[in-house]
Amino acid sequence: MLGDFNAIRYGSEKFGGSPVWSSEKEALNSHILQSELEDLSYGGCLFTWANKIASRAYIATKID
Repeated sequence: MLGDFNAIRYGSEKFGGSPVWSSEKEALNSHILQSELEDLSYGGCLFTWANKIASRAYIATKID
């Protein structure tokens, strides 16, 4: 199975923004684990998306 979920799986995959961990993120992780799926390895930049705001409102994530 392949997919572009536009979601983060772990809190360490996000910098800035709200620190709240939603039930949707937990549901995605649970589904991946229960289905015995594996996350593809990734090399390169730590984050794959950023809001490009140069201030305290800067947010960056590694979107799966």
